[in-house]
Amino acid sequence: MAVRPNEISCFVRRHRERMAVGALLLVALALRVYQVDWDQGHLYHPDERYILMTTAGLSLSWPLNLSKLLSPQSTLDPHGFAYGSFSFYLLRLVAAILVGLSHLGTPFQFLGIFNDLSNLRLIGRPISALFDTGSVFIVYQLGKRLYDRRIGFLAAAFVTFSVIDIQLSHFYATDTLMTSLALAAILSAIVYLQEGKSGAAIWAGVFTGLALGTKVSSAPVLAPVGLAFLLRLFAADGASGEIHWRLPDAEEVSRFISVLATSVVVGLLVFLIVEPYAIIDVGNFISGISDQENMVRGIADVPYTRQFIGRLPYLYFLRNLV
Repeated sequence: MAVRPNEISCFVRRHRERMAVGALLLVALALRVYQVDWDQGHLYHPDERYILMTTAGLSLSWPLNLSKLLSPQSTLDPHGFAYGSFSFYLLRLVAAILVGLSHLGTPFQFLGIFNDLSNLRLIGRPISALFDTGSVFIVYQLGKRLYDRRIGFLAAAFVTFSVIDIQLSHFYATDTLMTSLALAAILSAIVYLQEGKSGAAIWAGVFTGLALGTKVSSAPVLAPVGLAFLLRLFAADGASGEIHWRLPDAEEVSRFISVLATSVVVGLLVFLIVEPYAIIDVGNFISGISDQENMVRGIADVPYTRQFIGRLPYLYFLRNLV
């Protein structure tokens, strides 16, 4: 049966938002996976090279030796905390799954190339691209919730064509993963602020834990997430859409403390799951954070940060965005 033009028109009108956002996401993904093996394995990015080498060095011996596994001598301890363990474990897990699939028969045999850990970049870079494409969608949702659909779409379009986002998606470093997870934490907190759903508060904890487990420098995300929680307690939407301040009653305070505590505990558990050696190897963890702090403050002089000396704050980053 032929489809009438007016039926097509009605379908497009009903689903135009989803279609527009879907098209934008497809464009974003295409830009981010285009020429994924652009360097043919030379690994020019020092951060990516370090992450891939560290990931390749991780292993899980069998049978399990629990005492060794829970010690700094474990083969799962990355022994370096410039980056969180989540990026290492995620990549190693996906690689193991793909290699496992290669044993299922002829259609999957091509996945055997990932037995060679030097090919990890071909797994990591698409993961990076997927996370950054996720950032495009999250930015759309943020703009839609805080303003309207048009603002959300415009913001998502800016991220879609952001030069630095496209560039960073062609490396498996922590930038795209951490950004996407931090944005997801903020979005979840805003959903809790607007709707009061405890599930959203828990997801805010999950994504915050994952972001911190990707890189501790994502800690500033605690500020907007915490602010959203406090606003939920002390602010309310009026009938006209305006926000007014109020004092919560005892029941509301009790519920807020319960939701906040649950979110914090979940966040801590997630962080410990994806970065367990932050506790097991706590001395090395603290030392690693201190080294990174000295580097970004200019106290430690390392060759790969000298390029930033004398750069104008904020304007330098703005230039890289466009």
